Amino acid sequence: MVKKQLNTGVIGFGLSGKVFHAPFLHTHPGFNLKKIVERNSTESKNIYPELEVVSDYKNLIKDETLDLIAICTPNTLHFSMVKECLLAGKHVVVEKPFTPASKEADELIKISEEKERKIFVYHNRRWDGDFLSIKKILKDNLLGDLYEYEVHFDRFTPDLDQNWRDKIFPVEVFYMI
Repeated sequence: MVKKQLNTGVIGFGLSGKVFHAPFLHTHPGFNLKKIVERNSTESKNIYPELEVVSDYKNLIKDETLDLIAICTPNTLHFSMVKECLLAGKHVVVEKPFTPASKEADELIKISEEKERKIFVYHNRRWDGDFLSIKKILKDNLLGDLYEYEVHFDRFTPDLDQNWRDKIFPVEVFYMI
């Protein structure tokens, strides 16, 4: 049973905001999705006509009725946006990667503790079958002591100028345990 709904806003309505964040926040009874930031369109209004669409993310930060803000922007904006949200007293869900530098992450964690606000790094892959299987294998010690585990999420991108992610990240991303 949900005791309180968190009034929520989403910054960014690209793939992440459109496919992962907004649908969940809109349908889950624990959240009341109120605002979406779209700088150059109002596409979200076609899907969620009851929401307010704004073009400036500072509109969400200044909104005293919002409890939580989901940040679905390029990672180069994460640090400054998360910091502004925390300083304004908002809880934050931020897309991965959290920040480009660990020093920035440490600063945000310190601010969240001082402001008694939560930061959640969105990582949907931890619920995929392969990750759950590996988690079980490790828990049950089926392979003994593992020292390294490597996973690839490869994607075919012949034109590296397709989107901002291809400019920032290499085509192969490696995760180590």
